[in-house]
Amino acid sequence: MQARKLVGPVLMLCVALAACEEKAENGEEAAPAGSADAPKPAEAPKPAEPPQPTAQEVCGALTNAAKAKDDAKFTALVAKGSEPALAAEGAKEHLLTAFGTMTCGAPKVEGDTATIPLAGGESPQEAVFTKTPDGWKFDAAAYLTKYPAPDKDKPGKGKKAKDHAKGKGKGKHKKK
Repeated sequence: MQARKLVGPVLMLCVALAACEEKAENGEEAAPAGSADAPKPAEAPKPAEPPQPTAQEVCGALTNAAKAKDDAKFTALVAKGSEPALAAEGAKEHLLTAFGTMTCGAPKVEGDTATIPLAGGESPQEAVFTKTPDGWKFDAAAYLTKYPAPDKDKPGKGKKAKDHAKGKGKGKHKKK
């Protein structure tokens, strides 16, 4: 009777030992049951982060923010380091006005820099976008270097300004 009671546990040990030997023959390491080295259940995969917008999508968001005169959204899309250029007198207003009339073309991407042609303004222009850990950002400093805000102290470039410079127009100025 005593032998029958021992047969069950001994049989279980034999089966476990045979399984361990089989794993060893196949080149797998067998971990003892209940061991800290035992395989852990697979963790659920982390949800994938949504893809970051492309440079062209950021350019579109920039023009939409400018059209809506949404200073906060516009500024959020500007690269860090452009703050001094934006702080210059009339710079931000110039950007909002310029981008509010433009549409973005197909980007030319080279590494972490994208150059996007802009159409719809007085003349064709380009905007530079830089890839950051936060996604693509507009390089306002580069844009303002290439296309500076008009100086308020100088006369404009329109027809009235040209006529004024020539002494024509509705002004009260008369040549003597």
